[in-house]
Amino acid sequence: MRDEGRQPENKNGGIREIPTGGIAWLEPLVGSGCWMWGTDHTSGDLYEAEELYRDGHRIRSNRLIFVRCPEGRTAEPVQAREGQYFGRPAFDGGCPVILLADFPAEEICILRYDDERGEVTPIVTLPRSAAEDCYNLMLHRAPLMLTRQASGRFQVLWPEKADFPIHAAESFVFRAGDKLYFSRWYEDPDYREEVVVRRFPTGEIVDQFRGSLNEMPDGQHWLLTEGPSAGKESAASEETADGEQIARIQRMEEKLDRATAAVRALNRALDGYLAAAGDLRDLDAYLAGEAWKADFAADEKGLLPPELKRGVLSEDGIYDLLEAERELRRRMQDPDNQEFPPA
Repeated sequence: MRDEGRQPENKNGGIREIPTGGIAWLEPLVGSGCWMWGTDHTSGDLYEAEELYRDGHRIRSNRLIFVRCPEGRTAEPVQAREGQYFGRPAFDGGCPVILLADFPAEEICILRYDDERGEVTPIVTLPRSAAEDCYNLMLHRAPLMLTRQASGRFQVLWPEKADFPIHAAESFVFRAGDKLYFSRWYEDPDYREEVVVRRFPTGEIVDQFRGSLNEMPDGQHWLLTEGPSAGKESAASEETADGEQIARIQRMEEKLDRATAAVRALNRALDGYLAAAGDLRDLDAYLAGEAWKADFAADEKGLLPPELKRGVLSEDGIYDLLEAERELRRRMQDPDNQEFPPA
């Protein structure tokens, strides 16, 4: 553990110099009121980190630092080994909490950093398989929990479990007891935001009103509204509505959100697939020709630079891709024989 114990001197006309070892961006550690944090390379995005690791990128780990305010003291509690990457930290129980993905060990580790004692202790170690992938995998506080949000679904992975659909333009902000607070945004055509309150663990919507939620560095949650009566009008209208009708509309709205997100995602994927058609033809010709054999032989003899990415030279890399593409074409040409999930 590295801890720069001295307070940086005030130099350069009152500008304080903070030694970060090249980390150029710091964010408040929400809930602490006194800590900032920063990482290099992946900015706490574990999905990007896993791609770097799986692709054999030269960036084989990253760093996480904390800076204590106002004194400007820096601490680097954990030195990551190869294949270990830090996610976004949280603050819980008076201490920074570290999220660390260890991809060689196929583990997700949550650690507590006690700054006063200079100690790092494990809270829990989860198998990497606890999450489908690391997309939007992050810690939230009060209570401390590990969550994931992707493809119109919100999941709590630890210490409790929950999994339910949400609006495509909805993001989790915080939890209070059995209520989960989300922010939902619209552009229809003007931009606006609403607060959606859902029940844990079912995800049932129990309230929804206009306003913007903001989480402050000291842990407070501020609701920005158009005026003192903005939220009351929504509550009054819900009291006069039929409960069964509201539940039906909510179910249909969530189905619409999921279907809209799926169709848009398929459109984007199809655009990407069509743009890659030339690449697929080139790969097919490369695999069938003499050039691939020559390149493969050079790799076998150790003639290629060790840092050169060479997935195209694996035994099945291109072949498996082309087979998957042929199966995709078959599915698109015969859509009537697809098996759709039950409604």
